[in-house]
Amino acid sequence: MTPHSVSPELWQRALDAALLEANTALAPQWSLTQQIAVNPFWHKLPIPFKDWAEKFFAMTGRSLYGKNDSLSPLEGLSEDELTQATQYYQQIHQKLPLWTEATVRFDSDKKTLFHLTDEHDGYKGHLNEAIRLHISQTTAAFADHQQSQWRDTTHTNLYLFWKKHLEQRWNMEFGQFNPFIKQRLLCLPNNTHEAIDCVVRELSLDSQWWSDWFQCHLYAFPGWVSWCAYQDHVELDTTTHYVEDFLAILVSWDYLVDRGSRQTGSPWDQWQGQWRHNNAEAATATLDVQYSLLWLKEFQYQRQLMGELTLHSAHSGTQDDIHTQLIFCIDVRSESMRRALENLDPGIETLGFAGFFALPVIYQGAHQGQSIAYYHGLLKPLGSLRHKRSQNSSRWFHLLTKRILSYFKSSLEISKSHPLSSLLWVEGFGMTYLFSLITHLFHCSRDQSVIHYQDITEQLKDTSLEMSDELILSAMKSFLEGTGLKNKLAKRVVIVGHGAQSLNNPQQHSLDCGACGGQSGALNAILMARLLNDETHRRWLNNEGYLIPQETRFYAAHHNTTAQQIDLLEDHHREGEYVKQLFSQVASHVFTSHHEHVRSSSRRDKTHNWAQVRPEWGLINNAALIIAPRSQTKGCPLQGRVFLHDYDEAQDHDWKRLEQILLAPLIVSHWINMGYFTSRTLPDVLGSGNKLLHNVVGGDLGVFEGNSGDLRLGLAKQSLHDGEQWRHEAQRLTVVVSAPPTALETVINQHSVLRDLVNGRWIHLFSWQNNEFLLYTPQQWIAF
Repeated sequence: MTPHSVSPELWQRALDAALLEANTALAPQWSLTQQIAVNPFWHKLPIPFKDWAEKFFAMTGRSLYGKNDSLSPLEGLSEDELTQATQYYQQIHQKLPLWTEATVRFDSDKKTLFHLTDEHDGYKGHLNEAIRLHISQTTAAFADHQQSQWRDTTHTNLYLFWKKHLEQRWNMEFGQFNPFIKQRLLCLPNNTHEAIDCVVRELSLDSQWWSDWFQCHLYAFPGWVSWCAYQDHVELDTTTHYVEDFLAILVSWDYLVDRGSRQTGSPWDQWQGQWRHNNAEAATATLDVQYSLLWLKEFQYQRQLMGELTLHSAHSGTQDDIHTQLIFCIDVRSESMRRALENLDPGIETLGFAGFFALPVIYQGAHQGQSIAYYHGLLKPLGSLRHKRSQNSSRWFHLLTKRILSYFKSSLEISKSHPLSSLLWVEGFGMTYLFSLITHLFHCSRDQSVIHYQDITEQLKDTSLEMSDELILSAMKSFLEGTGLKNKLAKRVVIVGHGAQSLNNPQQHSLDCGACGGQSGALNAILMARLLNDETHRRWLNNEGYLIPQETRFYAAHHNTTAQQIDLLEDHHREGEYVKQLFSQVASHVFTSHHEHVRSSSRRDKTHNWAQVRPEWGLINNAALIIAPRSQTKGCPLQGRVFLHDYDEAQDHDWKRLEQILLAPLIVSHWINMGYFTSRTLPDVLGSGNKLLHNVVGGDLGVFEGNSGDLRLGLAKQSLHDGEQWRHEAQRLTVVVSAPPTALETVINQHSVLRDLVNGRWIHLFSWQNNEFLLYTPQQWIAF
């Protein structure tokens, strides 16, 4: 299609369709202070997983399955097991697998025109490097609203900001490469959409490749593209499109370096040729082997998991003498702690529920300048928690002092980072940091960058929950129903939020509770415990048929996943002493088992060492989500690889509870699983590289690896590798639900997102009934 061969309306329609597809290249990436794991290809869900891997490979030359070392070897499999796996694969995929140990060849990726120009003109990568540096630094300057003291605030459009910046500095940065850049730059329109249209017309690329060409550019800067996607996700002003602005910058560079030569062998001719060459068949042949090996690894794990579930559920049963119930987040790090607690006392019951505990709220601190969201990015807040003026004069004075100190500290940080004071500050006040340096060296310091969970109780003393009575009642009912505790409460009920603790770690929020938006779940636990202990609220619940015994008391606790210890968060009468003793007994055993492969294993070294690059392993090796009563998984050694969400189909007659779980906890678990998957298989693209080289960008935008380059996504290598070998096995999430196939089909058919997940095999879905497992396929349920 050329501008002269079609009508303007048809041309514009084709361009708009390509831009719409390009806007789905990558999912949003939350800031460092709200960092949660995300499936970077979330918007590609309508494309089956295997098909998307082939398309991604064709565009970028990179395998979504990773290199051969990330795939399961065939060693250790008997001939019978391999035959059985082959039969299942053929039944599910209607084709034979390609079990082979042959080395997979990787073709080169499709190169941008400015990359080909660099090679053709003999710049030896310098032009390409200069362009990448300029794009990244300019975008960082535009996005920085925290660190930089001198910012250009005259432009609110990213593309226009870049264009004006380049017009002023082109000779300094690019004059040595191409003297025509300035002339072509002035010809570019100031409007984003018009600029992309102009470039497409000038370069004459066939319209069938527009979408892939746009995405090829975007995948060269996945970090900044994800930041732009987040801005589009939260921006209320729909006239601003950050991803489109950034795309305009990228494609404009192809236009700027184009010398206009169209003869055979020119950069333009090579660029056109690589897009005309269809390598889809080669990509399919290359990746079929890798997909088969990935599936085999998942099949091996599923057989092992279901064997364990069958063995232990046969000996499970309900107990009537439960005196203590503990509700944990479904996080995989809770599994070993729950198992250890249950082994201590048969009168203990543990349950799994999403870690925000049905209370998605915004917290406005007493001495902080911004609000903090304590809920996952998929959700909307039900209310806010704000500080009120204390009637106690000493408390009021204490809070006022904290606010003044916070303001003073903030002003100090601003003056310290100001360009004019950089040298004077070191000379005048450098020695005052000697004490702080010593405390860090001897691991005596305490992380002050986030609200420490031990401070939360103190900070919540003078707060009010701004939330309607109807929503409060709804949240309490949702919590009791979701945990299965309606009308069967024990004497002690402990709500356990979780969070991590580390120093000098820009990505520390990625270790906190994902369901709480990368924050500690302690605040949500305290709020729900307070609501359920309130006599007025108990009367409300009683009127609705939710009976809470008079002797039942709710406690809030915090699970420090780094130190593997649990602490009660508020002062309690003597009933709380039993819970404290439980936590003390179990902590040492669980910590030792979690850190047995790590050289330094003391709690203080993990939580207070500013040089510790592996404070904990996070959700490493996550592989499955089980949605079932705890009685069916109790005692089963799940190796800390499974998300556990309680669900009892007998109490869910209309499948509404099942629907809620599949639409929220399942999707969150999938995001985490694919976030770890892509950080492992594509570490140089969707991982954040070497943690030792991280530099924070713009306060909390993200990190550079070094002083520039792309904004890095995902997990650092140290979060997945112990220095000798990879610790994470990349595989898709296996979801096991204790519900009949008809119920699952009913819910799936009502929601396109669930249909895409299971039909596209982004996850494996099993129905678990009477110790039989049925695997979902679009055609039928297959006995496993």
